[in-house]
Amino acid sequence: MPLTGKQDEVRDIFLVGCYTCQRVSDYNDIDKDCFTTTAKGTPVIRLVQKKTRNEVKIPIMNPNLRAICEKYGYNLPSVVDVILNRYIKDILKRLSVTVPSLGKMVTTKLTMKQKKLEEDGKLVVERNDKGEVIMPRYNCVTTHTARRSGITNMYLTHKYTIVQMMHVSGHKTQKTFMDYIKLSSDELKIGEFPI
Repeated sequence: MPLTGKQDEVRDIFLVGCYTCQRVSDYNDIDKDCFTTTAKGTPVIRLVQKKTRNEVKIPIMNPNLRAICEKYGYNLPSVVDVILNRYIKDILKRLSVTVPSLGKMVTTKLTMKQKKLEEDGKLVVERNDKGEVIMPRYNCVTTHTARRSGITNMYLTHKYTIVQMMHVSGHKTQKTFMDYIKLSSDELKIGEFPI
């Protein structure tokens, strides 16, 4: 989908999240010095996660990651999370015209902020016959979706152990890590991977 200006920047920032499996607060700090290789010659990004203070080495699995960073002179545009999320939803809403699955109504949970807005009558949400909140899929996407997508895509490569992927994501427990993987139980096939 051709985009310009702030929308183009937001898409690029979102893709960096998908390619690195990191929180927006972490990949905003990527600069040229973060790009390096391991002793075995694997291209990686090294950074220290803000939330956990863990140093992580992220394998560069998609060459588009470096291309995006080069596009901005290794200084990604700085956009506040709230604005990023607003733009992401708008872009995906427009894209839902040609990708109908983005407009499909899905069940979701409200954030604490959304619950408060609903209680105060400032937000009207649609519910299904079970009383569950439903909204178009494009309304459920945030910067955190990029992190979850990246972790799921890394899992699907079948190149890394759970421990290696947890090192990249910064998760401390396998249970928390597996909660990030967004696949059906048939797709997961956990037994196929060494732990």
